[in-house]
Amino acid sequence: MMHVAISVPDENLETWLETIADLANLRTVELSLHTLTQATAALRQAARQGVQVISARELLPGEIGRHFESVPAKVLADATSTLAGKFGPLRQAGVEFASLDLGLRVATGTVEEEGVDERVKFLKRIVMPCNEQHLKLCLAVRYPPERPQSNPWRVAANIVHETMHPACRLAVDFFPYEAGPRFDVSEFLRGCGFHLGLVRFHYEPMLGDELTEEHVLAWARALRWHGFK
Repeated sequence: MMHVAISVPDENLETWLETIADLANLRTVELSLHTLTQATAALRQAARQGVQVISARELLPGEIGRHFESVPAKVLADATSTLAGKFGPLRQAGVEFASLDLGLRVATGTVEEEGVDERVKFLKRIVMPCNEQHLKLCLAVRYPPERPQSNPWRVAANIVHETMHPACRLAVDFFPYEAGPRFDVSEFLRGCGFHLGLVRFHYEPMLGDELTEEHVLAWARALRWHGFK
């Protein structure tokens, strides 16, 4: 089933939830793990108003994700144990997707083969307890990359492939106005659709970005064509 949700920032959470609760058709949201575990009163109130949390982002603290290669083994082991204990409560809260950044979402350089292997090992350790709770574990990556010569997009697809588990997917942070006028959503999905778990669309209205009906329909048609229901 294809879900649509609003990714809600940590700031001004209650205002966001109140606004979403007043919407007629879209009351599903994505929240950070920090918010899900800390803002329990606000979330209970939102749930009573029909707001449903279906996705959790930022499973790891930012300093671990951004600097994955330099994180000590003991810290990663502790993070693995901590995450394994979070998946059950997330599923009980109605979450279906959980995403984490392993330094690929904001990567501007290249990721070496050793870094790929370490990420695969880490994901293999946490994808099993994640799958036991019927959650999809999604690796965050930016498209298009901030620098054309960087390789995080190719690396992310390789990491998910090497993890070799159906619960391990890609979480694509997509910037439509950076993709350019020649971007072809069908071609994009042919290249990554098999590994795709979720897409986050990033728009900056203050910079003139607009979420147009044309963009929405193009994605909807292409997703359905490639088997997303």
